[in-house]
Amino acid sequence: MLVADKRLSADYSDSYVRINERNGHVQLKTGNEQQLQRSKEQHGQTNSIDKTASGQKLPEVQRVDARATLAKEGKGYEEPNVTHKTNSKLVTRTNLGYGEPKPTRKPSPKLVTRTNLKKRWEELHKKEKEDDSTVTRTNLKTRWENVHKKEKGDDKMEHNDDIDGGMSNEEEIDEYFSKFPLNSGDGQRKILLDCGGNIASTVELFRETYPGGRDFIIHSFEIDSRLAPYFNPFPNHHLHCPVGVAAKDGSMTAFTEAAWSPTRAKNNGKDMQWGGGTLFVSQDEAQNTDTGGKRLLNVRPTIPVVDLSLWIQNHTTKEDYVILKLDVEGAEYDILKKMLADGTFGWIDKYYGEFHHAQPVEGWTVEEKHQLANVQLKEHGQNMLDWQGESRNYADFVQMHPVRVPLKSPGIPGGVYDNCGKTTKIALAFAVGMNAKRARKVVNTISAYRQHLPVTLFIYGDYAELFPEDVKQWKTKFNIGIREDGSYPNDHFSKLPANWVRESLVSAEVRLQELGIQPEYYLPVQLTKTVINEAQKRGFRLVSPTYEFPPKTGMTLEDGNYYKYRDVERIPKALRIIYESLITQSHGGFLIFDTDIPDTRMNIVFLLDYLVENSGYKLVSIANCVESSLESKHAVEEKAPEPVLL
Repeated sequence: MLVADKRLSADYSDSYVRINERNGHVQLKTGNEQQLQRSKEQHGQTNSIDKTASGQKLPEVQRVDARATLAKEGKGYEEPNVTHKTNSKLVTRTNLGYGEPKPTRKPSPKLVTRTNLKKRWEELHKKEKEDDSTVTRTNLKTRWENVHKKEKGDDKMEHNDDIDGGMSNEEEIDEYFSKFPLNSGDGQRKILLDCGGNIASTVELFRETYPGGRDFIIHSFEIDSRLAPYFNPFPNHHLHCPVGVAAKDGSMTAFTEAAWSPTRAKNNGKDMQWGGGTLFVSQDEAQNTDTGGKRLLNVRPTIPVVDLSLWIQNHTTKEDYVILKLDVEGAEYDILKKMLADGTFGWIDKYYGEFHHAQPVEGWTVEEKHQLANVQLKEHGQNMLDWQGESRNYADFVQMHPVRVPLKSPGIPGGVYDNCGKTTKIALAFAVGMNAKRARKVVNTISAYRQHLPVTLFIYGDYAELFPEDVKQWKTKFNIGIREDGSYPNDHFSKLPANWVRESLVSAEVRLQELGIQPEYYLPVQLTKTVINEAQKRGFRLVSPTYEFPPKTGMTLEDGNYYKYRDVERIPKALRIIYESLITQSHGGFLIFDTDIPDTRMNIVFLLDYLVENSGYKLVSIANCVESSLESKHAVEEKAPEPVLL
């Protein structure tokens, strides 16, 4: 657990806290140093004071002394006389191919220019002579060393011995910082600010269900360093951990939980592992350092915090599309107050969050909290939308996912279809599993059949995401139906609550929509009332197999009755199983094969030959089968006698 010096607190506004997302280490770097480095990158130059006459780079301490000497003598900066080779690892306008900055562009006071860099450095060093608490690259290193010495003598604090090795050289630090540029104005980006990341539940829900969510750059701020691994699976994501968001830069105590154990007491009366933590606690909790009080917050590192309002203005532009999710256990009140004062909501396009009126927050009464939430925000035209990542829901979920299945599609939304009516029609379909190698063999075999057949492929959302080129190719020849987001063991899916089922279906639908496919028919892994209800809300028509291979009822495939035989002997056995199912039902329906079964590929051509030449059945599309089912149902209803009233 990282501990920061409390002296590095709110009295310096020119320092930013940065996190090395590769190893979770923290490095403090002054804002002036960051701006100076970006100016160097943009112009492909370095200041002459950074090098000797021979072009050799000065050691860090000498460079700082050189700057101080120049500032003292009032000489300022000289244009460099040496040629600087652009570091290909750094993200600059030049090596991205954008060319040099436009000379006609007027510099914003918030942007780094050579002129205001000179002034700010002179002011910084002038203040440093008068006040040894000024934050510079040199004394930051000294202070961090003092912090670690203090940590080693404090048994209650956890020390990260690798922190100084995390980002030890300037090139590595600048390479990391280049991922988070100051305002550039170079086009619109889509950005999600996930403040209060916890176990990445927001990141997962957003990536899985939010329209275009995979195109967003996500920045997550989390105060509990032990939760960092939860964010590792997600691409295009930047984790700031352990870093809190606040109304000013500095450091604060984070109140977090200890590791779970079977004998652990209840958290606020409930058996739960909260994760994350808070920057604010009650007086009783603050004084109870042994157990941490009623919420068991007994792990208390000092962590860096950033001024969120300033961070937003410095790292996004008004042209960007920015979504803010703010769920920070009471810290939201100071943050929102400053954002309103700074006009930072001019950078925000949508605001999700949660208020914690019952959370003790220093300087705020319950009435003042309600006033901010219910009056002040609305007076500024802001409307907070509720976000509950842990329960897989956000306030405008339904509005963001309107039904897109065409009304003219055969069938009724939420209707379950298991036959083609009293006809001799067969709708052939394949449940594409997550074994891509087997799926490709089956589909490529069908594609090479001597005549085109109306086949439907039911596909998981995860398959569409992992193997999009497969699905793009398949949709040109076959109808595409939908399965869940991924496979579930045994009958686990049938036990999930409604919001989980909804997330699964929406995630799968969004993945197919991203490939230009709007599915109409859904092949559920299990039919339950919850599954049917959620499918109805999405406009899907549900398909239940009339016949399937391998069979789930009756004769199941085992070593003794099937697998012990050679291929040439198993083929007629498989075909006979299907034939007997067809004559038992005595009418058409949905014949569905599972591509994850190796024998599906082996049997398919012989089966197609039988169906086309000798079965007496007509192969039709899913839609045609559903239409026939509806027609048969209507015909039965018309012939039904009038009920006798007693």
